[in-house]
Amino acid sequence: MTLAIGIHQSDLILRSAIIAALKDMRRNPWLIDYVFANVAQDSLTADEFGEKEVRNAKDWFMKNDVNVFLNTRIEPAKLPAISIRLVSSSEAEKTHGDVNYDPTEDSDGAWPDLTAVFDPVHYDNATGIVTVPQEIADSLFIVEGMIMVTKSGGHFTISEVLSATDFVIDTGISIDLSQATIRGSRPAMITSLESVQFNEVYEIGCHAHGEAVYAIYLHSIVVFALLMYKEVLLEERGLERTVLQSSDLVKNNDIADAENAYSRWITLSGYVRQVWPKTITSKIAGVVTQLRISKAGKLYPDATQTELQDAPWVGDEDDDFFGS
Repeated sequence: MTLAIGIHQSDLILRSAIIAALKDMRRNPWLIDYVFANVAQDSLTADEFGEKEVRNAKDWFMKNDVNVFLNTRIEPAKLPAISIRLVSSSEAEKTHGDVNYDPTEDSDGAWPDLTAVFDPVHYDNATGIVTVPQEIADSLFIVEGMIMVTKSGGHFTISEVLSATDFVIDTGISIDLSQATIRGSRPAMITSLESVQFNEVYEIGCHAHGEAVYAIYLHSIVVFALLMYKEVLLEERGLERTVLQSSDLVKNNDIADAENAYSRWITLSGYVRQVWPKTITSKIAGVVTQLRISKAGKLYPDATQTELQDAPWVGDEDDDFFGS
């Protein structure tokens, strides 16, 4: 699985966040006291509302299940309910070259062969030394950490390279080593990531029936939930820098098959990051350096891998390159 989040599914993130927050508040009903603490503390509302109003709100919330749904739902909503509607999603902030803040990640989806299939020339059971055909040595610089993979799926790490054709794996191997290949260590691929930020705006409807105050209760509870659980249920899941804005309370009999239905909406805007892979390439399995002396300022490009690995000095010591 990639660590890149792909295209952010904000509607599902927001719906699940509200459901989780309401569930936690039901497990801890004392949180409702914090939601409506203002009416009990304010000197002008305490006598008329005060603790009685807090109890009424808590009793209503604990006795009524709240349905949370996306506005694409066809059947009428059962109230009380919370609806979620995407208003807009637009590209907001660019990074240079769309490079993601984590520019690369390991990718373990593919594990390519670095050589053709071969049969080892020899395997020493006591020392673990494997000798490969010359054409394999000429096609690849074999380095420590590479993996010899057999046709039966056996994996044997190359612990030491002795020459272009000889390397060391585990001793005492009894399985068939024919039809083997050599691969890089896993993960063998690397993915470059790109991303942009989007500004997304959602409309969250708080709907209740019977008394208008029930929609006010639900609106206050949802605002409290979106603030209290913002860090753990929104920001940690990719919906960041959220801003809330609320509308007035309205009568809304269109929301459900119920009389005296009321609604109040919360507009939530925030930023999400959309991430995609640009390229997936093989990792560098190892680096081999060789000293190559030129003749009359020209390199020898036609030397084989074996010649370069076994004979680091390539050139003519009588060449004028050394000076007179």
